[in-house]
Amino acid sequence: MSTTDQLQQAFRLIKDGNKTQATAILVPIVRAEPNNADAWWLLANAVSSPEQQRRSLEQVLRLRPNDDKARNMLDKIGGGAYTPPPQQPDPFAGVSYPPQQQPYDPFVASAPQPDPFASDPYAGSDPFAHVGSQQQTAWGSTPMQSPPPVVVERRKGTSPFVIFLAIIGLIGVVSCGICAVATGGFASMFGQVIQQVAGTLTSDPDFGTAMQNFGNLGLTLTADPNFENLAATMSSSFGTANSGVQLSGDFNLRGTVEKGQTVSGTVDSSEDDGWTFSGSSGDQIVIDLRATSDDLDPQLYLYNPVKALVMQNDDIDFANDNLNSRIEIALPESGTYTIIVSAFGNGGSYELSVR
Repeated sequence: MSTTDQLQQAFRLIKDGNKTQATAILVPIVRAEPNNADAWWLLANAVSSPEQQRRSLEQVLRLRPNDDKARNMLDKIGGGAYTPPPQQPDPFAGVSYPPQQQPYDPFVASAPQPDPFASDPYAGSDPFAHVGSQQQTAWGSTPMQSPPPVVVERRKGTSPFVIFLAIIGLIGVVSCGICAVATGGFASMFGQVIQQVAGTLTSDPDFGTAMQNFGNLGLTLTADPNFENLAATMSSSFGTANSGVQLSGDFNLRGTVEKGQTVSGTVDSSEDDGWTFSGSSGDQIVIDLRATSDDLDPQLYLYNPVKALVMQNDDIDFANDNLNSRIEIALPESGTYTIIVSAFGNGGSYELSVR
């Protein structure tokens, strides 16, 4: 499958809510193609960790410095303004080089030269006719011997394929033995067969090496921090509670919404909308964000009174074509909360309600 097909598959998985599967596709792509801005952008929308989102967005801006969507998303999760590294001046910009000489081309026609081998000084005579038919070495009269044939020793032991078949056979024998014991017959016969098969496998050095390699593989994976990060990403869910990400000031503050009130607005793809409401600790709040234009896929973020992100949501139920967003939460503290309305892709009109 080509990289383009993999990116399209990852995009569909993100829209379906299967963002852990999308992450598993995108991580190998950005490792193999670190300058693929589309892959970094999809990865920023697939991972749930704010730190991983920040690092992915910085890569997008490194490759596309004028990408407003990536810059706004980076500001929204608290990444700050991204400044590309300054370009270093060329230390050889003012140096002039002498013109290169034309390389010698052995195939360019030139004046004909005399052929040094036109006449054979040994034509008609054998300069080695006096040498006997017996071959001699450079150190004496011992005839030259042909080198001994190379003997390739066959590796002893059982092939991995045979070991695999033996394991499958052992499982089958054990299953039959359990059935026989359950029915009360042939127990001793199956016990002897199992002992013989197990003894043959354990005495084979290839079987022991294979089992050790499987154990080492497990230890290597669990000790790899990249494996731990990927496992943590796959086990987490997108659109749930968050903490620690600070609200940036790069949004359009629309006003205040009261509990039980519905407001409307239009959000742009390059600038988010902000609304505030007051609440008390323990209040059960439901925030609904509904698109009123066909081309809007809204995203919803909630920040606490100290401007820290506490929850976010993208799609309520993508499988049933519900791209709207919803947050249900018991407020952790009293104060003024900020709701951020964002657009995934194109902007459009929406309705926002707090109840």
